[in-house]
Amino acid sequence: MQRRQGQRTGAQDLFLEKGVTMPTGHRTTRPRTVPRPSPTASTARPRGSAALRTAAARTAFGHLLVADTAIGVCFAEFGPDAATLRTRLAELWPNTTLRRAQPHERPARVLKALLTCLEGKGPCPTTELDLRGTDFRIKVWRMLQRVKPGRTLSYTELARRLGKPSAIRAVASACGANTVALLVPCHRILRSDGTLGGYRWGLPLKQHLLEHEKRAGNALE
Repeated sequence: MQRRQGQRTGAQDLFLEKGVTMPTGHRTTRPRTVPRPSPTASTARPRGSAALRTAAARTAFGHLLVADTAIGVCFAEFGPDAATLRTRLAELWPNTTLRRAQPHERPARVLKALLTCLEGKGPCPTTELDLRGTDFRIKVWRMLQRVKPGRTLSYTELARRLGKPSAIRAVASACGANTVALLVPCHRILRSDGTLGGYRWGLPLKQHLLEHEKRAGNALE
């Protein structure tokens, strides 16, 4: 698969994590999977070895497609239409078959819960995840899952909590590489000055999610 312009590789993240400038012409290899299992993040099998179930719906922020493996949800992204999202999913998980999930199956149930969250009528759901990435990215995503609704962290603070205070750019890169919107809540990460920073699915969605979670948190106090 051809890497998109501006997208970092796992090797580049490793250099950023250690605070080292990537040399020109450095040849990268495919990111290795994480050797230890987790109840919410798995790297047991390489991409391309599973059949994926999918569920999609239109939202106020674009189409949303959810997909899972037998392990957990591996994809939840927004896009202009379902066809574009299925193409992206097939690129991330080559040599797999895609089939529409039945209403009782996990992608359909998670999608319904995500729509409820987007409408401001409920919290972002939690579910089993099948995440694939470098060791560092997996650590970032796991740490993001610990940030409670209504709370936020800066990229700097997240890097510090990971024990890598100089890896701020690598943390931002990991957030940008997240393929499960809301379920790995990278929308809860802000710049050090409190501004929104970036969000791959659009700042209006990030602002909406943060405001909804803040209102819900205030209602419980």
